[in-house]
Amino acid sequence: MQTNRRILQSTGANLPQGTFPHGCLKGDKRIQKDEADGGRPKNDFLKKVFRPLPATRFYPLFNSANYDFLYLSARNYLKLSGSSFDYLPQKKDFTGLFEYFQNLLPKGQYLSFTEENKKLMYRVSFGDDFLKGEVFFIPIIILNRTEGVFRDILLTFFQHFQKAYHLPRKETMYDHEVIVDCFFEEWYEHDDDSELRDFLKAYRKGYINDTFSLIYKKPNRSIRELDELIRSYTPKTGEEKRLIASILQGINVLLMKKNIFKYVRRQGKDDYNYDIDDEDFVIEADRLIRFVYSGSDYVTESYLETINTEITDGVCEYFPRNFIILTPETDCLLEVDFVECFFSWLARFINELYDYEKRRIE
Repeated sequence: MQTNRRILQSTGANLPQGTFPHGCLKGDKRIQKDEADGGRPKNDFLKKVFRPLPATRFYPLFNSANYDFLYLSARNYLKLSGSSFDYLPQKKDFTGLFEYFQNLLPKGQYLSFTEENKKLMYRVSFGDDFLKGEVFFIPIIILNRTEGVFRDILLTFFQHFQKAYHLPRKETMYDHEVIVDCFFEEWYEHDDDSELRDFLKAYRKGYINDTFSLIYKKPNRSIRELDELIRSYTPKTGEEKRLIASILQGINVLLMKKNIFKYVRRQGKDDYNYDIDDEDFVIEADRLIRFVYSGSDYVTESYLETINTEITDGVCEYFPRNFIILTPETDCLLEVDFVECFFSWLARFINELYDYEKRRIE
């Protein structure tokens, strides 16, 4: 598995099996970490590396018959989409046809090759699947940095989000126990880092834990009442305005009444080189989509380092995006599905939360 994505670069890699992750080692006194290039926390969701099928598999398939099949498939699909098609087929130029086709697809849709029954075919999709080398950590520190109606809106939305998707409580996750609880074991009793100790106490049983507890309570307002409250509220800053807009989009996602975790999949033996049968080597999706306190605190970074260490020997559960395999007889266009809607929105929402957190620190 490739590990050159920024999200999977870990200073805790290569630890002996059975040791604690680097972020939980005694003597590591970082509470705030450096941000990545561009000012975003290192656990920001990132585009993944596109991994086509090995080129050697395509050489026998780059023949005249397959070119004609691809040409007719492209012409048919572009006509369905209402685009003109004036590419000349005489040169049998696979690269030229591919680039021509890709340039005419709607923004956000991507073209790739696939093979079926020794035939080379086009695959149109929304890109790589979600959670392969990504995390979607939702910071809730904003609840402790806001007040009044705006905070009420945020908390109510977080509660409805939790009610819809049932993210596990932090204390039920084993990596939380390793990172937070292990600090208070006997072998840490002489640690003199009072700032770190106070922070972890708050994460374990103090004000941070209390903030998490609010999210799991039953919402005081219905979705309809929340929508009415939002539309009657006048944002005080540009950051508030953008977050409000993102929450309104999130309400539309919630109203689809679908649970994202019902779409989760695990890599199979035919998925690139992901031949993993041992359950201990599978990183479950609810560790990759989760509430955290901040985008860059000690615990969040330690979660990442734990995942980075595990990924060297395992794989992540993932959510497949919608796609369509083309033939000259294809009679429909690629449609956006719930997985695409959910993650496209969630990425924007988390970005807005990170931006708000960053500006408040500055």
